[in-house]
Amino acid sequence: MARTERESKKLNNRGAALIIGYFILSALLTLSAGYALSTVNELNNARRYRDTATAFWTSEAGLNRFLANTNLLNTTNPQTLTVGSYSVTVSKTDGSTERTVTATSTVRGNTRDLQLEFPANPPPIFSNTMSSGGNIALSGLLGSISVYGLTKITGTFTKSGLGTSAYFENKTEGVSSSSTTLTYPDSDSNGTADQFNDFVTFNRDLVSTYNSSEVVYIPTNSTTTVTPSSSLAGKKIIYVEGTSAGAGDVNIIFGASWAADQNLTVISTGSVNYVQPLTVATNSKLNIITWERYYEPSILISTHKGVTYSHANADYTELLDISSTTGAVIGKTGVNCSETIASKSFNYDSTLSTGAVPPGFEGLITTATSGYASTPTSWKEI
Repeated sequence: MARTERESKKLNNRGAALIIGYFILSALLTLSAGYALSTVNELNNARRYRDTATAFWTSEAGLNRFLANTNLLNTTNPQTLTVGSYSVTVSKTDGSTERTVTATSTVRGNTRDLQLEFPANPPPIFSNTMSSGGNIALSGLLGSISVYGLTKITGTFTKSGLGTSAYFENKTEGVSSSSTTLTYPDSDSNGTADQFNDFVTFNRDLVSTYNSSEVVYIPTNSTTTVTPSSSLAGKKIIYVEGTSAGAGDVNIIFGASWAADQNLTVISTGSVNYVQPLTVATNSKLNIITWERYYEPSILISTHKGVTYSHANADYTELLDISSTTGAVIGKTGVNCSETIASKSFNYDSTLSTGAVPPGFEGLITTATSGYASTPTSWKEI
């Protein structure tokens, strides 16, 4: 029996309603699934946040354990510690210029790493105004030297000439060379430290840690003359490297145009001659590192601020002069002063005792361990 038109319309409406119903159900199911997935993700994120936060504070607790006892890792390094229901692994790396302490904690697969850096204390030698791995000698005519602060000599002090005199605020003779000289580590790994190749390798590695704009590198066997110029602005190291010990001498002539507030170190594989006529160096420091002799002649009124290290002798010649040096003088084989109607004073720079080791001296060691500062200078997450 044939359907009437009315019945056919009813059937069509029912089919359309069924299809619409399916679409609505599908949309509801999709929304429900999306909401459920979002809820699950939020729960997972909350759990991850909880676990990463727990790992972070567990690592922080590990660092605080080390700060409370800096000898913690001396016998066992690294060391795993228990903090409540969690664990943290603490380790240290002792370098030439800093100690790095790292704490790592993992909670349900979530890891946080925290790190502290402690600067190395300045070598004990930087507490001295004058240090000599050999003797200190004064000679001349109507000349005097005055050394304020500590003087340490492996050998002895002697004076000769007519009308020479010396004043030492605190002088000790017969001191071990470990307290009067600097030693270059075995940088070329041949088993023997403090050789010429160690000097070269150490300084090459050192200057590579500086920004290239802060370094002037001059490979030459000839003599280099350094004078004040605008090109030295911002420089921290001038390294003159010869191919053999004694090559690559440097003549330094700094006059009244020497820039204020600059801390510059001249390093030479040869000798360094520093001519001092009426030197003006307000708040500035000129530091010297030389494999061969350091020679400083001066006339009239001359001043010098900075640390001077000579792997050989440090020699001073004063003529009709009132001269002063502020900083530290280290002569590995000796310090000689020749005074002719002149007076020379050596004064200590107190900033050296606070860790203000000048450029180029980072990482130099003595046989005595200077240790590391007890207060970190850097905290970071890695």
